[in-house]
Amino acid sequence: MTENYDLIVIGAGPAGETGAAKAAQYGKRVALIERESYLGGAGINTGTVPSKTLRESALYFSGLQQRGLFGIDYSLKENLTIKDFMYRERTVVEKEREMIAQHIRYEKIVLIHGDASLKDEHTVRIKTEKNEKEIGIEIWHDVVRSIFLSVVDQYWTEHLTAIEDLREGINLRGYAQLDPLVEYKNEAYSMFERLVQNINYEFTRRLFRVEVQVNAPEIVEEQKKEVEKKQQHSPGLSRPIEEKQRGH
Repeated sequence: MTENYDLIVIGAGPAGETGAAKAAQYGKRVALIERESYLGGAGINTGTVPSKTLRESALYFSGLQQRGLFGIDYSLKENLTIKDFMYRERTVVEKEREMIAQHIRYEKIVLIHGDASLKDEHTVRIKTEKNEKEIGIEIWHDVVRSIFLSVVDQYWTEHLTAIEDLREGINLRGYAQLDPLVEYKNEAYSMFERLVQNINYEFTRRLFRVEVQVNAPEIVEEQKKEVEKKQQHSPGLSRPIEEKQRGH
């Protein structure tokens, strides 16, 4: 059975972790997929953080930083090994990994380790060492469509009413030595721009406030049976049709 999420993020690097956490803070159900067994991506494990840590370690052991600060001539320590350099680097990287893991747990993000690929526009296939499964966002897309249509319907109706009011009173602009046709075009264009802005704002506001609750299949089936029973035992639903057929 496909598991559904509001947002699926592939890659637990700095950008992926931040985006997933932001969505989770708005109450969304988020899945974060990472191929490696550790978190942080290249920036934490093989790129920026390790290289900068090794650089600072080299400056420390050579005494270059101390010379600039205190004017004391430090020489390179004797018997310095690669292990001395790598110790600080491993400590910093492990601390960063733990901070990311704590952040993910705190935001209640579902962490999945495996290779992710797109099956279609709504489904992600995840291959792990043990098995292969699919997760999707089909329900969330239906919610997004429903919210968008509701917002457009509301604001478009209000816009048509406002345009009609504008059309009825635009001729009064002529008393101010203004061309009613030009004024109508300019005013209507401005109103349409405000319409688009209002739709975008209200759609985004509702999108980040909605909470999706998905019932289990057995609960949905029970609800359907209850509705069918009510329809069968409700005389008001069937009598008008029967009486109308008898009248014909």
